[in-house]
Amino acid sequence: MKQVSLSMMNQAMDQAQVQADFINEMLGQASVKQIQHAAQPHLGGNIDINV
Repeated sequence: MKQVSLSMMNQAMDQAQVQADFINEMLGQASVKQIQHAAQPHLGGNIDINV
């Protein structure tokens, strides 16, 4: 039973590592503007002009 528990924990840790690697890869490829837009999508969509 203890060995099964350790095996399941190792699988969960491996899956978490794969997910963390994927997130790091995606953040490395994304530009700063894309990250900022994702965090605050309401900014930069409109221009106010007074004449």
